Amino acid sequence: MAEIKLQESSRFAPPSTVTGTINYIGPMTERPRYYANDHSRDVLELDPRVVTITDARSSPVAPSLIREGFQIVEHHSAVTDFGDAEQVSRYGLPEIEKLMLELSGADRVSVTPRAILRYGEHSPDAGKSDNSWPARFAHIDITDATARQFVAASGIGNQGQPIRRHAYYNVWRAISAPPQDIPLAVADARSVDADDLVEADRCLISGTGRSGRSSVG
Repeated sequence: MAEIKLQESSRFAPPSTVTGTINYIGPMTERPRYYANDHSRDVLELDPRVVTITDARSSPVAPSLIREGFQIVEHHSAVTDFGDAEQVSRYGLPEIEKLMLELSGADRVSVTPRAILRYGEHSPDAGKSDNSWPARFAHIDITDATARQFVAASGIGNQGQPIRRHAYYNVWRAISAPPQDIPLAVADARSVDADDLVEADRCLISGTGRSGRSSVG
């Protein structure tokens, strides 16, 4: 049985910050392409910028899906080994479905049929499975068009009720104790304009052979 609790933020201390370098997309004359399993084939001109990064857990007001577009929760899973595909399928995916039903208030939730594990470049497990390398530049995983493709593939719209609105969420979980070598940084959705985005192609060239569209900023 999974348990869920919203993470509480400090109401008194100011949020803690660090500076770090984030890679954004630079000027390009061709459409950007990112090869998830072979970065030597990437077609990207990156523009590294030093930015201030705030510890979201220390924010006086906890972020929410509705306002910032992301939320931090404590979640206790029955999965003891996230590298065990059978465990993840049996316990992990139903837990995520339940979690997103509670957080989003949606009528239905469809979870992708497998979890993706990400490893740092120095890990012996990096690159052993499909899409396991980190993407070290600012990006949005999917475009509106790709989200509609996910909805169509999920079959939710074939259950007798029309879909009035849908949303696509990523669920991230740290599966090792801190400090992590791939810290996750996310942007406040209110700080991003449509004009900031550049549509790009995300290419998966092994495993399922799938490709998709994403946006880089």
